[in-house]
Amino acid sequence: MNCHGKSRRWSELFPGVLAALVCAVLLMARAALAICNTPEAVEYELEITDQTIEVGNVKVSAPVYVGVGQDVKISAKAGCDTLAVPTPPYQYTFKFTASADAEFTGNATDTLDYGLTNSAIIHWSTPGDKVVTQVVFNVAHDQINPKPSDCAATNFYNVTVLSIDLDGDMNLDGSVDGADPDDDEEFTPPGLVVPLNDNDDNSNDTVDHEELGPLSEEDPSLAKITVTGLPDSLSQGKVVMEAINLSGNGRVKVWSDKLKGYCLLDSGAPGSAEWILGSTVTPTMASVPPPPATPHELWVEGKNESSEAGSVQLRVRYEYPAGTVICADTVTVTVVKMDIRGDFNHDGNIDDLDLNDASEQTAPGLIVSVGGNKVRIKLSGLPADLNEGEVRLTAVAGSGTGQIKVWNAPVDGELVLDSAAAAPGETMIWTIGSESTPTMSAIPVNLWIEGSGASGAIGDVELTLSYKRSASAVSN
Repeated sequence: MNCHGKSRRWSELFPGVLAALVCAVLLMARAALAICNTPEAVEYELEITDQTIEVGNVKVSAPVYVGVGQDVKISAKAGCDTLAVPTPPYQYTFKFTASADAEFTGNATDTLDYGLTNSAIIHWSTPGDKVVTQVVFNVAHDQINPKPSDCAATNFYNVTVLSIDLDGDMNLDGSVDGADPDDDEEFTPPGLVVPLNDNDDNSNDTVDHEELGPLSEEDPSLAKITVTGLPDSLSQGKVVMEAINLSGNGRVKVWSDKLKGYCLLDSGAPGSAEWILGSTVTPTMASVPPPPATPHELWVEGKNESSEAGSVQLRVRYEYPAGTVICADTVTVTVVKMDIRGDFNHDGNIDDLDLNDASEQTAPGLIVSVGGNKVRIKLSGLPADLNEGEVRLTAVAGSGTGQIKVWNAPVDGELVLDSAAAAPGETMIWTIGSESTPTMSAIPVNLWIEGSGASGAIGDVELTLSYKRSASAVSN
């Protein structure tokens, strides 16, 4: 019934209604075909699919860890949520953006046909938490209506850039800090110069490097190293340390503390120290190494003298997942025994018949006469291939009146040092690599001492041989 109260047959209305319905159906069909097939369509959602992340050619999942300067590869495709393959095949633009210190290998922006995989390779120059943003949009539609929200898709990737630092107490002052040289000197031979621990600090007739510990007193001959850089909160992956003999017969041990609580490494034996983060013993990086060690601190002991500079390397690395190295660092080590041997029995030779180190360093020590025959001494302890640093021979007069002169020959030689005179002075310095001392072979092995002033007290003159590389110093 219509609004006027009259009735009409449906058959009279059918032709017009049918025509309207057919028209509507045709319009709907055309609109459906246009959803993914024409640039004007905006009813479908563009998707980023098949995302993969690779570190060191290994596919990884969250969390994503990468080292400073290490490449991470992010790959993905553009997809449509309604049709598998739009026809005709449209092109899609992929655009990556990241933090200011990110560097891309290749183009950060690329345009590809539908279905092809886009990849970006990125690395960072500084550690920290990073975010990579990936945007993809339909090129054809974008030319008509720039960047509509329903023709663009965005994805975010969280990446943590890590760095691990193995540093040594290069100046042997007991601390690892800004006063120590940087990584280049730590890696380049001689690296960390460690004294051979062949004394007997506790006077128990056992050479100190044979003491297994724990000791009752700290051993002052151990050199400190630190493992830092990784966040203390890191609770996944593992930290691995190795001590490796590269050449010569140098050898070191790495201890948990200066009391030698436990030995972690021996470069003369196979094996490594491993700390599994997330375990009961080392739940986070803050507990590496575990007690009795102080977190991040270890101690190196010289066990065998190096015949070649840089004969030992200490290496540390962080792996995640296991087997994939994210970051690593190395410290090169040279073990030296700065030694002055004297002709104690005055027979013209320096051999086993003369006193040992302990007697040499105990008063009265080497006895020389004023105006009598010069007494021979012999210098040793540094690898012959050492090509930098300073070797110093110093004579220091104590509280008594004793004075000495040192010559480079027993008769008619040149004066090397004089403990009582301003020139040549109480210290002789040989700078390795200089014009006067191009190599270690230019440093005299044999020298001769004479007294120039009688001692007022026993052992009142001290002769010291030391090696100094930048801030480091090892002496005897």
